[in-house]
Amino acid sequence: MLAGRLRSAIVVFLSFLTALAASWPLPVQAAGNAGFHFSKTVSGAAITPLLTLTLAVDRTSAIPGDILTYSGAVSNTGDSWGVTGQWRAEAHNDATATVASWWDEIQYCLKGCGNGLNNHWSALAGATGVTPGYTPATPPDISTGLQLAAVGAPQPGVVYPTAGDGILGTSVDPGATAFWSYIATIPLTPAQVALLTDPNQVQVVRNVAHIETLARNTNAAQPWTDTALATNGFQAAANAGNATGVAVNLTEPGGAVVKLDPTAVPGFASIAPGTSVTYSTKFTVPVPAVKGATESDSAYLARMGGLDGSTLTASATLIATGSSGPATAPPPPAVSTVEHLPVLGIAKAGPATVDAGTTETNPLTISNTGGAPAASLTVTDNVPGGATGTITGVPATLAPGGNVHASAAFPVPIAQPDGPLTDTAGLSWTDANGNAYGPVSGSFTTHVNNLFVGAKLTLSPAQAGPNKPGATQTLTAALIDRDGKPMSGQPVKFTITGANPTTGNGSTDANGLATFTYTGANAGNDVAQAVVTSPGANNLSSNTSSISWVLLLQPVAITPVTGNFFANSTGSCTFLPAPGTTPVFAQQFPDILFNPAPSQVPHNISGVNQSTRPFTDLTTDVNGNFNGAIVAQDQSGNNQAGSGTLGTFFTELTGSFVIQQAGDVTLTVTHKDGYLLGVGGGATRVSGAYENPPSSNQAAFTG
Repeated sequence: MLAGRLRSAIVVFLSFLTALAASWPLPVQAAGNAGFHFSKTVSGAAITPLLTLTLAVDRTSAIPGDILTYSGAVSNTGDSWGVTGQWRAEAHNDATATVASWWDEIQYCLKGCGNGLNNHWSALAGATGVTPGYTPATPPDISTGLQLAAVGAPQPGVVYPTAGDGILGTSVDPGATAFWSYIATIPLTPAQVALLTDPNQVQVVRNVAHIETLARNTNAAQPWTDTALATNGFQAAANAGNATGVAVNLTEPGGAVVKLDPTAVPGFASIAPGTSVTYSTKFTVPVPAVKGATESDSAYLARMGGLDGSTLTASATLIATGSSGPATAPPPPAVSTVEHLPVLGIAKAGPATVDAGTTETNPLTISNTGGAPAASLTVTDNVPGGATGTITGVPATLAPGGNVHASAAFPVPIAQPDGPLTDTAGLSWTDANGNAYGPVSGSFTTHVNNLFVGAKLTLSPAQAGPNKPGATQTLTAALIDRDGKPMSGQPVKFTITGANPTTGNGSTDANGLATFTYTGANAGNDVAQAVVTSPGANNLSSNTSSISWVLLLQPVAITPVTGNFFANSTGSCTFLPAPGTTPVFAQQFPDILFNPAPSQVPHNISGVNQSTRPFTDLTTDVNGNFNGAIVAQDQSGNNQAGSGTLGTFFTELTGSFVIQQAGDVTLTVTHKDGYLLGVGGGATRVSGAYENPPSSNQAAFTG
């Protein structure tokens, strides 16, 4: 302490008083002048490395599976040297003292130092405070490179500033004492650290403080300067300015923390002032979970869309140790990478209706609403039942925001039922890293028109003959759809029963016609019928055709017979139908042999008898032996004579007798109900049953 009153000196510094007195003559106290008895102490000094931390990422955008590299550097830009202690300023007893200016310096010396003002001391850093308009009596050697924070301790008679500088302007009543606790912080450059560390350049370090008051008498105890030695921690231990045990805690996207310590980065063991150590770590962008078995397309695409454009953010913090305790660095700005995904959808269109047996063509629109290109696009086309269509026009890749048009072609089976048919296209894809996405789907429902619904097959001629045995007969089946248009390429089976049983096959031509020619080797009557055998045709059947083959071995032969069947809903015993009455159905028969007694037809194994329902006609060969049975029914089989609504019925049968030669012929009729037999063509009745003939003596329909 340098002043006029030695009683306030600190014992530890007594050895320096001689040197100080030589430099600063002790002024004499002047009564009535403001002034301070001033002293300072140094209680401690701490060294903290000044560290910086940087963080960067190598990608601004990425897709799942990409590897992001996070990197940065830890730099030791120098050290912060913090000196703590106390200032003490006691006002003279005769006047109030107000602090007008102050300064504080850190000084160093190599040799010949002493503790006074001499040219062996050099200023390292300093700070000052001066009241505006006041000119200090003793200015500092240096006023930069040091930050001084002083906090006044409440004392009687002392008024400290309420804001800003905690020393300047402090008012101390006569005899009162002000106390300040202070922290002097010096940010040292690497060169300054090297200076303080080198014992060949620095031997001693001290803290020098100076204070002046307003209204002072320069000849009386003012101004006042005091010094205190400070420990040079840079020479107290090796590498005192280094940061040791450095660790960077990097928080990855998603929250996981990667600790990069000296084990991972050996250079983090110790970082000297003026040096930097780089670090890096890698992070793999997570691959989205595959589409769940029960996850809807909309939920899946919403999940992928939520990831597309999302931000992958990483941050970093630093911990380290300096020679005086923990050290850190301001956290660098977080770094971000935008994640992109290919997000694809598929839409399907098509015709409102399609005919069974033709090809349904469905336009497909594939779009990429994501921010990444899609690769390996795969489209499937399926219908209920497992059938698949053919896909064309699908590109290998699709850019972000892109749209492409493709096509699906499905051959609708000829047997496809009439009604709605839903065709579903499924889409799968990958990204540039091969990660799989999808499938998502697009569906379209069309109405299938089955052309066999309402189609009609007509066999002609309806009647043919009598033909001479050994001749041929050609039958023609005509197939038209519900709109009356010919149906080509449909297989048709012809079945002949009667005297010349056989089968044949044909296919409809462009006009919807199929023909079959067969030879009638035997005399008798045949019944022919055609059936479409295409899948989906449900065995569409034609009308029957009657063909007679006559080799007059008997005096009389009968041609095929056309039967018209009428309902008898009232159970009338009188034949009510008349010309113009519409029958329930009409059918061709080779003969008139309905429900005979089993003994009437040789070799009859049909089981048909007088009580058989529905009404059934038996067919025979030329010798009268049984060879077939024909149920009296319409083509659908829904209306049968003797059953259902035709449980009682009327029938009118029309055919021809072929006579071998003129003469009398006896006809025997076996019956179980009323009948009327009329014969025309010049025939006359000779004798026999003749009961209740009509008054016209003619048959009701043919005369």
